[in-house]
Amino acid sequence: MANKDLRTWIEEIEAAGELQRISGADREEEIGGIVDLMMRKMTNPAVLFDQVPGFEANYRVLANILCSSPRVSLALGLPADTAEIDLVRYWREYMADTPLFPPKVVNGGPILENVSEGDDVDIEKFPTPK
Repeated sequence: MANKDLRTWIEEIEAAGELQRISGADREEEIGGIVDLMMRKMTNPAVLFDQVPGFEANYRVLANILCSSPRVSLALGLPADTAEIDLVRYWREYMADTPLFPPKVVNGGPILENVSEGDDVDIEKFPTPK
């Protein structure tokens, strides 16, 4: 069974040697460059940035998450050493067995419950640095 919780999955990929933690990287000058470098090769680990300057300690950035077969396998609840061809078979079987539900037209929904209005709304600064 696939993981139900991101924290559990992070623990699993860390135990499998598939996670690198970086503390104190600057969001403007370092995080993007590090992620760009890490995404260039499928065998590079996922990266968890913590203690980002200007943000509370509980604001973290997780990147490069599904760029390796072991991490995809763990996300699907399979062993980290699952062969790539077995991942393809798993996905084909999963998609073949997944029931389709016809769309249903509705007049509203939870997505319409949160509305930001006014001149003081600045989506560029979410979350706001301390």
